[in-house]
Amino acid sequence: FIKELVTNYNFDGFALDYCRYPGDESDFSEATKTAFEQYIGKQLDRFPDDIFIWNTDGTKRTGTYYKKWWEFRSMVIRNFVERVRTEIKNIKPDIQLEYWAASWIHAIYGQGQNWASTEYDFSKEYSWASPEYKNTGFAGLLDTFLCGTYLTKIFGLNDPESIEYGIARAQRIVHGACKVYGTLYALNHKDNIADAVYVCLPQSEGLMVFDIVQVIEFNQWAAIKEGIQRAESL
Repeated sequence: FIKELVTNYNFDGFALDYCRYPGDESDFSEATKTAFEQYIGKQLDRFPDDIFIWNTDGTKRTGTYYKKWWEFRSMVIRNFVERVRTEIKNIKPDIQLEYWAASWIHAIYGQGQNWASTEYDFSKEYSWASPEYKNTGFAGLLDTFLCGTYLTKIFGLNDPESIEYGIARAQRIVHGACKVYGTLYALNHKDNIADAVYVCLPQSEGLMVFDIVQVIEFNQWAAIKEGIQRAESL
């Protein structure tokens, strides 16, 4: 499908959106169990208990291979991104490979999305990460990372719930491996999208606004233009 798409149509960028596992409760199939055993070089007798089980209070009881499991799943996504990049670049080298993911990277490890650079060592900050988890980072395979700062707060470099913080962290952990674009959810900014646009543009290499339906519904064109002009005036 990718080969036919890239060969038959002219476009500048190929975007991977929602390229991930649905959540940390998937996929525990037999095929994935076999692939994981090959990855760690061992057979599991108590799968999936060797990964984790749920306690009655809703918390997780972690197993022996808990950290390796997230590493493995993230490597699956990383390898897929590499295959896509190789295929499209072999056909049309100038096409830009883009990838969108939520900016809160610490919370999406269960979905296998390590969009950081391999320079960033998660194990120094997060208890779920193995020392080898950093090897699954795929920023270096991208031309552009679309940083999903779909947050209501705009300003606050020290506020993890702000757009400004999300972009700054992305720039830090991508570590120059690819371009970073700030992305906004228009529905969160009915009255202040100019400020959100203004924050994104000077602090990242570009901007995406989602979704066009809300931009039209709330007539945000003038406000978006205002934010762009304010950024350009810097």
